[in-house]
Amino acid sequence: MGFQAVHPRDQDTTMQKCAHTQISVGTRMSCYHDEVKISLPALLTPQHHLLFTFFHVDLQMKLEAPKPVVVGYAALPLSTHIQLLSDVSLPILRELVPHYLQESGKERMDYLEEGKTVFRLRLRLCSSLFPVNERIWDFFVEYDRHTLHTSPPWGSELLEAINSLKNVESTALLQFLQPILNMLLHLIGDGGETLQVAAFRAMVNILTRVQQESSDGAERNRFLVNYVDFAFDDFGHRQTHVYPGLSTVWGSLARSKAKGYRVGPVYDDVLAMAWFFLELIVKSMGLEQSRLFYHNLPLGEDVPPLQLKEGVFRCIMQLFDCLLTEVHERCKKGLNLAKRLNSTLAFFCYDLLSIIEPCQVFELSVLHDCKSTFLQIICDHDLFVEMPGRDPSDRNYLSSVLIQEIFLTLDHDDLSQRAKAARILVVLICKHEFDARYQKNEDRLYIAQLYFPLIGQILDEMPVFYNLNAIEKREVLVVILQIIRNLDDATLIKAWQQSIARTRLFFKLLEECITHFEHNRTGDSLLLGSSSRSPDAERPASPKYSDRLSPSVNAYLSEASRHEIRPQGTPENGYMWNRISPQLSSPNQPYSLREALAQAQSSRIGSTARALRESLHPMQRQKLELWEENLSTAVSLEVLGIVDKFSVAAASRSISTDYAKLDCITSILMGLLSRSQPLTFWKAFLPVVYNIFSLHGATLIARENDRFLKQIAFHLLRLAVFRNDSVRKRAVVGLQILVRNSFNYFKSTTRLRVMLTITLSELLSDVQVTQMKSDGSLEESGEARRLRKLLEEMADVRSKDQLNDCGLPVTALEVAAEGSTDNNWSWVEVKHLSKCLVQALDAGLEHALLVSKFFSINI
Repeated sequence: MGFQAVHPRDQDTTMQKCAHTQISVGTRMSCYHDEVKISLPALLTPQHHLLFTFFHVDLQMKLEAPKPVVVGYAALPLSTHIQLLSDVSLPILRELVPHYLQESGKERMDYLEEGKTVFRLRLRLCSSLFPVNERIWDFFVEYDRHTLHTSPPWGSELLEAINSLKNVESTALLQFLQPILNMLLHLIGDGGETLQVAAFRAMVNILTRVQQESSDGAERNRFLVNYVDFAFDDFGHRQTHVYPGLSTVWGSLARSKAKGYRVGPVYDDVLAMAWFFLELIVKSMGLEQSRLFYHNLPLGEDVPPLQLKEGVFRCIMQLFDCLLTEVHERCKKGLNLAKRLNSTLAFFCYDLLSIIEPCQVFELSVLHDCKSTFLQIICDHDLFVEMPGRDPSDRNYLSSVLIQEIFLTLDHDDLSQRAKAARILVVLICKHEFDARYQKNEDRLYIAQLYFPLIGQILDEMPVFYNLNAIEKREVLVVILQIIRNLDDATLIKAWQQSIARTRLFFKLLEECITHFEHNRTGDSLLLGSSSRSPDAERPASPKYSDRLSPSVNAYLSEASRHEIRPQGTPENGYMWNRISPQLSSPNQPYSLREALAQAQSSRIGSTARALRESLHPMQRQKLELWEENLSTAVSLEVLGIVDKFSVAAASRSISTDYAKLDCITSILMGLLSRSQPLTFWKAFLPVVYNIFSLHGATLIARENDRFLKQIAFHLLRLAVFRNDSVRKRAVVGLQILVRNSFNYFKSTTRLRVMLTITLSELLSDVQVTQMKSDGSLEESGEARRLRKLLEEMADVRSKDQLNDCGLPVTALEVAAEGSTDNNWSWVEVKHLSKCLVQALDAGLEHALLVSKFFSINI
């Protein structure tokens, strides 16, 4: 039988037995937006419940007023869902059967949607209930007498009532959890020393019981989380701040434990529930901060930080130190409680940074055995970049602490700690890079300067870097490149001014970047597949960058796939080409690259990265290939830009380097040239090389740099056999830059001709200069023809028209002595150089044909 307990929508009508709500026509997901207010009886029994009836109105029927049809029911027992705020999910019954509230009959009931809890609603308790439990009733009465000052001042009855709360049954305790905790908090905040200690111990007992007896598997109990969320909603300024009393009582207990006094097993329970008390302290501070500035704050301004009183801050600092001591001691024993407590303290500092003065937070000790996790949480603060220093003249204190501790951790023997330290840096740099608040150049520069001391520490201790594995090196190098990318020229030049050895080490890091982000296409040979010989016969394929993806990158890819679709088993063919979710429209539609990698990794397909790659859909393999190439190209271009800046600085003699050889420049350029590069790189490469030779041509063409010059010539000639005309065009202009440099400093090409002839002969040993015709005879190969064409174009006067297309000025080939306007460039001599090189090519071709004929005769 229903009660008239539902409040009507109109104020003038009487209470009703039911309320109606509806959804919009045509919606795929039913969503009700109405709020219904119900007056509950003071005493609730297991039979008190709310009954929901679901109707369907068929609008397709050609009737003026179609009748609603009942499609299901849902029942909500009130005695088990009486909380301040609770989200409830219920199954829907097809029909109401007798005793539908009893547990014993639920197995025989017929549910819609296979019994899934598809109906969701939210309850909010707005009424005041009188407790039935005698102990709770006694506590409420004695609390009222104490607050109204109608009881004896010593409070013995209230003390007894507080101690008896530990015997309250769990159901009643949960039902009145919110008012009980409110009253205990009030006593802890302002109840006298005896009552404070008793209230604190009672609160610890209650929290522990709630955590254990109503656990839903989560680390933080949902009832306690709800309480923390709503405990300090300030209605009418009636809530008092409790953080001074709570920190004092807790700190006193912690100091007693630290001094060796016996505090009983309650202290372990306090540590287990430390997150709850620390969040209460933070929320209470936030409440006071809001009250102080709510009416006095101009519109649009941020709330100023709360200034803690010296005595209160001292109590918090002592409590924090005692808790850190517990983390120290328990970490040595490998206890999980220490890790949870460490994270809790980190989140406590994280929250305090938003409420009190950051300098006060810095005074708390943050350096201890679990500092990696601690700093990871602290530095994730939204205002991390804007944090002040400990002194007004200092910059961000947290960033300096982070860099110091990260570097020390990179030198740690524990591989997991090293990997975690590198990952913290990568995540922070990514967060800053995509933060909408810091997109201006001056903001990016400020962030880069915050992290720049890390590069200095690595340069001071390079063995630490070399001791890292390849995964960790890539993480660190990504951070280094991102820092340098946003630095201004003045900061870089200052870094290059310290010493020649330190400058060399700086460029050693750039060489490591080129090495660890190298990319070779599958099946690439020296000539990018242009050779008619099998690429496998040339050399084994270099390992792919994605084949060596760090666990952190894999974890990111897996984590980024929020809608996890975990297969029940591996498909018969062993590949993850098809979507296996029935919710997706097409079973043949491949995953995105990120989802595909996450799915394959979670399914553990194959024991190697090669097997993982082959398990991807061909389209996804192609996307992965493109991503790897783009990553490698971006790194090469970044390093090339740094070399260009360095050459300009070296031209002004304002840095510390070996000006006799310029080995910092030559080593990087040789490293870039010795690796497979795409067209994007070659487009940027030629202008940089032209600038470098214009500024330092005399040094680079000297005999001390013969090896470098030969490498440049070799790779420019190598580009000649590319089928891509745009690449070949740049090879022609590159050789002309070498010729110009020879004219400029030697007035002729004699020395360059000898070097190019030797280099060409070495290249021919790697080029298939002949190919088989259909009749079995040999002819000149396509590679040899393209190489011949390049050598001839080098001496073609019309090649000057290509300078603009290559990003060079039209005067790039002009050679004029200092103080003179005469052009020393001689096309006649360039043609002679070209003819000599073509003759060398013909000689190599004839030699190959003779050798082939000799073998055929012997056979």
